[in-house]
Order: sequence, then structure tokens, then C-alpha cells
Amino acid sequence: EVNTGRYFGGEEEMEGLKACLEECAPGAAWIHVDGAFGIFARSLPETEEFASLRASSEGLQYADSITADCHKALNVPYASAFLLTRSPTDLSNVCNNGAAAYLKTSATDPIPSPLNHGLENSRRFSALPIYAVLHAHGREGMALLFATQVRLARAVARMIGELEAYELLPTAEVGEVGTIVLFRARNEELNEGLLGRINDQNRIFLSGTSWEGRGAVRVAVSGWEIDVEKDTRVIREVLEKVAE
Repeated sequence: EVNTGRYFGGEEEMEGLKACLEECAPGAAWIHVDGAFGIFARSLPETEEFASLRASSEGLQYADSITADCHKALNVPYASAFLLTRSPTDLSNVCNNGAAAYLKTSATDPIPSPLNHGLENSRRFSALPIYAVLHAHGREGMALLFATQVRLARAVARMIGELEAYELLPTAEVGEVGTIVLFRARNEELNEGLLGRINDQNRIFLSGTSWEGRGAVRVAVSGWEIDVEKDTRVIREVLEKVAE
């Protein structure tokens, strides 16, 4: 779910998915997950602090294919993403580009040709920045990076809950917050121009969205130079000034 970075809403939705899969004949259904950036919840430390987020990504094991963005959570350039699939053969059969003799590759080549695993015949080596980040930080380093992003988002959510002028969305449960924080102004007139007023301060940049038919503002936390205390203080100063 794009606004909140979460997948299924709870056990009821998960049971519905399982029932749907059981009704399908083998191979009759293909489950694709757009992991966006919420998928990285699976890499958070296995502690009580992040238990709800790890649980929110439950169900990935049923996917036949998964895509995810890397430019937010991994702090790499745009157009950096990945695809995981249970059936690389199907992928290569669809995308195989062997019509021209000079594009044919050896069947014994240990490295699959990118020509046969995507729609583009040529593209930048966008996998390199992703590999560099993963190689530099490792599993523990990436878990710490994601944890810091979540901690900042939760600190911001907690702070917004303390400000009388704003309403935290969609829940007041800070422990349910991932890396996305939604909120809006309680005053409708202020809320209508809220995003512009915030960004006009030139200290932080937020994006707009909608929740239950009304405008809202979206904080998306990413990056590796996060200082939870300092960044929360800056955001608070901006929001307090806008609400004056």
C-alpha cells in the first residue's frame, strides 16, 4: 500500500490470500508483489522494536515475483531497482532477444545476458551502485541503516502527535510507523495550502497525498546521513512556524 509502505492490513487479509491461492490450480495464478521500499522491513533487526514492521511484510513467501525500488532506502540513484522471480526461464522466454545473429549468446555462458532478462537492449549499469552499497555495509550495516530511518520516522510521528495543530494519520500508534509519516492540519484552511507552506521554508521537502478524500502531507524518510534528534528538531521548527 503506497501511502503507508505496508502490505496486507492484517491476519484477515492474509487468510484471504491463502484461500485464494488454495482455490487456484497449480500454475493458474501468478502473485506479484510491488515491494516499493516497504520490502526492506524484512531486513530490520529481529527485535521487539521492529516486530510490527517485520510482520507487515508477511506474505512475501507466496510471491512468484517481487520488484522493489532501491533509490530511497539504499540511497542510490533513480532507476535503481531489482526483480526477483521464481521462474527465470519464463522471464528469459518472454524477453529473449535472439533474432539477430550478433545478439546470440552461448548456452554455456555462466553469466546470463541482460539482453534476455529485460525489455531494454541497452541500459546503464544501474546494478553497480546497489552492489556497492550492499557490499560496503553488509547485512548488519543495512539493518542499522533501515533501523535509523524507521527511528527518525517514528520520532517525527511522535512529535506531530504532540502538536495541537496537526493530526497524525492513519493511526496514532507510533509503533506501527515505518519510514512513511502521514499527517494533515486540523484547520481545513491551513491544510489546503499546507504542503506549499512547508516547502516554502526551504528547510525540508515533503510531498502531498490524499487520505480518505482529504489532502495530507507525506514524510518519506531515506538517506544515510540521518541524525534522529537534529532532524526531528528541524522538522518541528518548520511545522510550528507554518502553524503560527
